[in-house]
Amino acid sequence: MNDTRTQLSNDDGSEKKQFAFVKKIKTRKLRRKMKIKLIIVVGFVVVALFLLAGVMINISKTSKDKYAKKVFDNLKYKNSTILAKRGDITDRTGTILAYSEKVYNLILDPNSYWLDDTDRELNLNVLVQYLGCDRQELIDIFESQRGNNCAYKRIKRYMTYDEVQEYKAAKEADNKINSSWLEEEYVRTYPFDSMLASVLGYATESTGVIGIENYYNSYLTGTNGREYGYVGEDLDVETTIKPAVNGNTIELTIDSNVQRIVENKIREFNETYGSKHTAVMIVTPDNGQILSMAQYPTFDLNNPNDLSAYYTEEELAQMDNEQTVDALYDVWNNFCVSNIYEPGSVFKAFTIASAIEEGILDGTETYYCDGSEVVMGTKISCAHPEGHGELTVSQALEESCNDALMQMAAVIGKDIFYNYVDRFNFGAKTGIDLPSEEYGLVIKKDVVTDIDLATNSFGQNLNVTMVQEMAAFCSLINGGYYYQPHLVKEIKSTGGEVLVENESVLVRRTVSEETSKTLRGYLKNVVDYGTGGYLKIAGYSVGGKTGAAEKQPRDKQHYVTSFIGFMPAEDPQVAFYVVLDEAQVEDFDTSRAAQELARDIMIDLIPYLEIYPVDESYEINVGGLPTQTEPQTETQVEYVTDGNGETVTDADGNPETVAPSGTFESETTEESGEDVTGASEGQPEPSGGVPPENAAEETTAAETSGEGATATE
Repeated sequence: MNDTRTQLSNDDGSEKKQFAFVKKIKTRKLRRKMKIKLIIVVGFVVVALFLLAGVMINISKTSKDKYAKKVFDNLKYKNSTILAKRGDITDRTGTILAYSEKVYNLILDPNSYWLDDTDRELNLNVLVQYLGCDRQELIDIFESQRGNNCAYKRIKRYMTYDEVQEYKAAKEADNKINSSWLEEEYVRTYPFDSMLASVLGYATESTGVIGIENYYNSYLTGTNGREYGYVGEDLDVETTIKPAVNGNTIELTIDSNVQRIVENKIREFNETYGSKHTAVMIVTPDNGQILSMAQYPTFDLNNPNDLSAYYTEEELAQMDNEQTVDALYDVWNNFCVSNIYEPGSVFKAFTIASAIEEGILDGTETYYCDGSEVVMGTKISCAHPEGHGELTVSQALEESCNDALMQMAAVIGKDIFYNYVDRFNFGAKTGIDLPSEEYGLVIKKDVVTDIDLATNSFGQNLNVTMVQEMAAFCSLINGGYYYQPHLVKEIKSTGGEVLVENESVLVRRTVSEETSKTLRGYLKNVVDYGTGGYLKIAGYSVGGKTGAAEKQPRDKQHYVTSFIGFMPAEDPQVAFYVVLDEAQVEDFDTSRAAQELARDIMIDLIPYLEIYPVDESYEINVGGLPTQTEPQTETQVEYVTDGNGETVTDADGNPETVAPSGTFESETTEESGEDVTGASEGQPEPSGGVPPENAAEETTAAETSGEGATATE
C-alpha cells in the first residue's frame, strides 16, 4: 500500500514537472508572439509617424496659408490700419488751400447681428435714431446676408464727426451694440472750390493726380500705421500699435489774395466776351516766385469730373469715353506750362536785347519801314503795310514794326540770334515744379533759313509756353538774372520742422545790367508812346510789350493775343503776363483786350502789392532814350518844403524841386533830334483810361507767292 502511495506520489511529481515545463514553453511562445506583435505595432506606429510627418511637411509647403486661416478663424484676431493724414497745402500767408478731413463710413456686421445673444432690436434702434437709417432697409440687408459669413457691409460713406457723435457715444456706453461700427477715412477737401485748380491739381484717396498734388505726392503722402494682435479663448489680449506718420505741409509762393483778384477778372472777362483759353501769370521778377497762375477754363477741385459748366446734358450724353476724357483733360490742363503757342511781338524785346548785348546795336540806329521785307523771294509784310517810315530802335519796339525787326535780325545773324534763343531758355523746360511742362518748339540752328530768322525775330514760327516767356522776360528787366520759376516756397513736417526750403535758383545771366536798363526804357516807351497805351495808369510807371499772332491755319480768324509787362518801370517789383487764345471780342486780332484785362488786374493789385506812384517830376523815359534838358532860370524853380517850412533834400543832400506847372521836358533822339513826344501829342490823359490812337495794333500779313502766310502784331 505504501509502495502504491509512493508510486502515486512519484507520478504526481512527474506530472507537475511536466506541466511546469509545458507552461514554461507556452510562456516563452507567448512572449515571443507578443514581442513579434509589439514589433509589428511599433513598426506600424513608426511608419504612421513618418507618413504623418511627410503629410505635415507637404501641407506646410503647399497649404499652410489655408490651414493657418482656419486656425486664426478660431481665434479673436485684430489687425487694423491706422490711416495717415495727407499733408496740407497753404499759400505764402498760411491760408489753407487743401487739407484732408476725417470722415466716417457706417459698416454693418451681419455675423454678429445673427448671434443668439445679440439684442437685434437695440442694434436697429441705435442706427435708426442716431444715424437716420431706414429700419426696413437695415432688416433687408441683414436678412440678405444671413448665413453668408459676412462681417463687413458698408452702407454709408463720408459722414462728418458731428453726424456720428451721438452714435459713437451710444456705442461706447453699451457693448451690446455689436452689429455695426464706424470706419475712419480721410477725404481731400479744397475750401475755395475752383481757386488755383490748375496749379493745385487734385488727389484721390490714395494719390495726387495732377498739379502740385501729383508733383509733390511723396511729400504729401504719409505712412499708414497699424494696430495688430490676437487672443485665444482663454488668453490675455496682446496688442501692438505702430502709429501713422502724417504727410508734410507744403507752402506755396502763391498769394491767395492776388490769385482771387486775378481769377475774378478772368471770370468777368469770359462771362462778358469769352475765349478758348485765358491765362494770367503774376511773378516776382527778382527771384522767380510765382504769386498767381490762373486760367480759363477751370474746374471744381471738389468735383473734378463735372463738365456741366461747359457742356449741356445733351452734349455730355452724346460723348463716348474717349471724348469725355479729352474734355476733362482740356479743363484740367495747365495752360501756362503745358500749352505752346506762337508768342508774336512780345518776342521782339529779346531780339533787340541780343543785339544790344552783343554791341551790334547801340540804340542810335534808324530803320526805314516801307511796309515789307523780301526774304528769299518771299514778301513778308509789316503790321502797317503802308509802312512806318523811319524809326529808331526804341520806336521800332514802340510801333511793333516787323520790317525793322527783320532788318535787325539780318544784321544780328543766325548764330548770335539762336545762341540768345538758347540763352533765354526757349525750346527747353524751365524746371518749374509742376508736371507735364512742355519744351516749346524752336527750329534747330543748323537747318534755319533766312525766312525762319526773319519771322522768328518778331515771334512767329516758333512756339513757347507762358512760363518760358515769363521767366525769360523777368531776366530781361531784372538786371539779366534768369531765375528758375517755382511755386513751392518750403515744405514742413507736421511738427513744423522745415524739411525743404526752395531758395531762388539762379540759372544763368542772360544780359548785362546796362542792357537790362536800356530794355526797361524801351518797354516803358511802348506804354507811353506806342502800342501798349491801354496800360497807362495815372501816376504809375508801366513797361511792357504787346503781342498778336495768327494761329495755324493762317485764316485771319484765330489769334493768340497778349501783353507782358512790369511795374514800376524803374525798379520792377512785379511782372505780369496776360494771354488770350481766340478771344471773342471785336478787335480779336489785336492785343487791346489783353491790355485791358491786364490793366483791370493791375489797378486792383497796386494797393495790395504796395506799388507806390511816381512823383510829378519823374522822367517819363527811364533809360530807353537820351534826355535833352532845357536850362531853367532860378525864378522858375520851386523847392519842396516840409511842414516847418524847411527845404526837403534828397539822399545826396540836394534840394528837391517841383517843376513849374505847364512845363515838361522834351524827349528827343540823339541822331535826328526828332521830338519823340510828338508821337503822343494830342493824346488823352491816361487817367481817363482812353488809349492813344496807335495803342490798338494791327496784324501783319506775310505774303508768300501772293498768299498771306503769317500774321502777327
